[in-house]
Amino acid sequence: MMKYTVKLLRYLKGYVHIRAEGGFPERFLNLCYSRRINLWDICLRDNVLSFCISRSHFLKLRSPARKSGVSLTIVKKTGLVYRYRKYNKRIGLATGVLLFLTVHLILSMFVWCVDVQGNNTLSKSSIIQQAEKYGLHPGTFKKSFDEIKAARNIATDYAGKISWLSVNIKGSMAVLELREDNRIIGETENRPPCNIVADFDGVIISAQTFYGDCMIQKGNGVKKGDLLINGAIINEDMSTTFYAAKGKITALHNKEIELSESSIKETDGLKIIDEKYKISIFGLNIPLKINKGNDGVLLFSERKTLNINGYNLPFYIEKTVMCTKEKLQTESNAMNALEKFQHGIYTLNSNSTVAEKDEHISRIKDSLIFTGNYNLIDFIGEEKPILSEK
Repeated sequence: MMKYTVKLLRYLKGYVHIRAEGGFPERFLNLCYSRRINLWDICLRDNVLSFCISRSHFLKLRSPARKSGVSLTIVKKTGLVYRYRKYNKRIGLATGVLLFLTVHLILSMFVWCVDVQGNNTLSKSSIIQQAEKYGLHPGTFKKSFDEIKAARNIATDYAGKISWLSVNIKGSMAVLELREDNRIIGETENRPPCNIVADFDGVIISAQTFYGDCMIQKGNGVKKGDLLINGAIINEDMSTTFYAAKGKITALHNKEIELSESSIKETDGLKIIDEKYKISIFGLNIPLKINKGNDGVLLFSERKTLNINGYNLPFYIEKTVMCTKEKLQTESNAMNALEKFQHGIYTLNSNSTVAEKDEHISRIKDSLIFTGNYNLIDFIGEEKPILSEK
């Protein structure tokens, strides 16, 4: 091992093959030894001396050669430094090599491919999609990515379905190695295979897949009957395995409601005397309609706030409806009808999250009509059996 190490060091520093003729070769060797000039591969034949010497000691041979009367001839120059000098004028070649090494170094700092190993019932695409939420995707910078934290978060999302998961980055490939919980496999085998399809029209807000292959993404629009989670999984050998698809998907959809109450007589009528509008910008209220000065009682107010990506901004429009004060104080039928309307709306939307609403009350003869337009967030999806031919 030491022999090869010495050869490598000599090659890196560079050395010269020398032939010495005439004079006194023995005296030449003694002078080199006394002056600590290192020579190797020494050979004396027919009064011709050949040897190798390092590049740094080559200039020290002048004095021993002159005193011993030998004539020195350079036979060959060997080493990395001499090879570099041979190509030092080829700037394009050197630049290309440097550019290649630089690009290779930069590209090796990123993840190019994400793979999943060890999954049987869980969809590979859904696991990769879940990993993207925690920053693991093609193009992830490896040095700033925490593999342990990402593995812990993904395993938490699949709690009860994955018993063990790790994220390993090997070169430019990230591999998610996991082990599924055998109890989950038994549960899926006992259920009949099915798909999850949309049971109403809407826009997908979130999608979490437990079993099966997720066919939609956040922001996709779906119609009633569209496939959301596919229970038929195509394996790597092109065979198909059927599972009972399961997941948790929410969607934004629109619902229009109209309720009426005909027990309001003309003598008990609710007379709206004024409607006011105002805009609020960072707490500054700007009225859009001049107050008529009529004395009345607040019937209801409605506020529409500017919302971007689920965040309410400090901009809104507020509508205020005023009614006659005397009628509300003396008659209670109108207020009872309004309470009935509000209770009916709460019952219809009790299992939904209201993202935006637009409500109106109008009167036709002796009836009050309540109309509402709501943007609701609900769980979407129903099971549909997979019919397979045997």
